[in-house]
Amino acid sequence: MRLRNIYIQTRTPSQVRSVFWFFGSYGWLQTSAFYILGVSFIALAAALVLKISSKLNFGAIVVFLVGIAFILVASNHVQSPGTIITLSEKVHRDSAIAIVIMSPLACFLLAPSLKASGHRGLWIYSMIAGTIAVLTVAVGFLIPTGHSDFLGIFERILLLNGQVWVK
Repeated sequence: MRLRNIYIQTRTPSQVRSVFWFFGSYGWLQTSAFYILGVSFIALAAALVLKISSKLNFGAIVVFLVGIAFILVASNHVQSPGTIITLSEKVHRDSAIAIVIMSPLACFLLAPSLKASGHRGLWIYSMIAGTIAVLTVAVGFLIPTGHSDFLGIFERILLLNGQVWVK
């Protein structure tokens, strides 16, 4: 519940994608990037099942769900602050929260499979990426909600960390 409350209190037009959607003619680029990232995570989940392990594991399921969550974020837009919260905005918010929780979880769940299949470098990087994500979220919780401008930086770090990990 605390994560949801912080997310609601800190949404401002200057953060991650609302700045593009509401205040620029290039909002479609950010929306497209989220769709592409979602499809990339879904493709990664399929590749993990086909190439790394012939059996479906929880890590691949979580990666697949992260992909679905990114597609939901892209297809459900946020409103300007101070307006009535719509169902679309709730889906966007809850999907973003799910991404924040599931991304490091995916890294940690996949690490043993990667190590067992001989992908030691990917195992190490998954552990590092998961740790970076957890630390970024922890630091984000320490910032008072009055300094919500800084939360956009942490959202970008989390997104960049996830994008690099997928590639």
